Amino acid sequence: MWRKLKATPVGPARSPLGSGEKLLGSATGAADKLVSRWGIEGITTFQAGFPIRLASAPNRSGSFGSGSRPNSTGQSARTAGPAQSRLGKWFDTSVFSPPASFTFGNVSRTLPDMRAHGTNNYDFAVFKNTEPSESATLQFRAEFFNLFNRVQFGFPGQVLGPAQFGVVSSQVNDPRLIQLVLRLNWQGSDSAAFDEWRTRASRAGGQRFRPRFSRADQS
Repeated sequence: MWRKLKATPVGPARSPLGSGEKLLGSATGAADKLVSRWGIEGITTFQAGFPIRLASAPNRSGSFGSGSRPNSTGQSARTAGPAQSRLGKWFDTSVFSPPASFTFGNVSRTLPDMRAHGTNNYDFAVFKNTEPSESATLQFRAEFFNLFNRVQFGFPGQVLGPAQFGVVSSQVNDPRLIQLVLRLNWQGSDSAAFDEWRTRASRAGGQRFRPRFSRADQS
């Protein structure tokens, strides 16, 4: 089923602050460590909802391998207004009626002008890189999924017969999620020291200490 999609990635974009940058380029020492090497990245997704496929219950077609669809008056079932105001009636159910016995109904496979709720989502991250030594980079990240906490509603009831026909009663996305990450990237000739430090840290913290590590391949 065809679905419109637009996704716009952002970044990673570095902050123009700190040593070697346009602003505060002469900063040194603790001030440089504080303002330098910040960055942002993210992705924005706008996506139309899936087409709506209707059926009717019980199956009046008398067939054994397929179901039946409602009959339509030929008028559009599209309704206007914000999604929150249409949850109890996502489309105009009055334009549909049960098909006659031993018929399949005249509604098309999908409604031509109605779709389920679409996606309007923003994911965002801010990060800072610090170099405690020549062979190590420590990165702090704050990641925000569904930054503006926007809801994506599920499909309306698509079966004519039950009381849920045309009613939206579910949510398909997650609420805002915030994740804080501290990551140590280690490279160079000190891999043995890194392994020893990681082992000692894991033993000291037990199950409560679960750092995220990555080590570049040896050149």
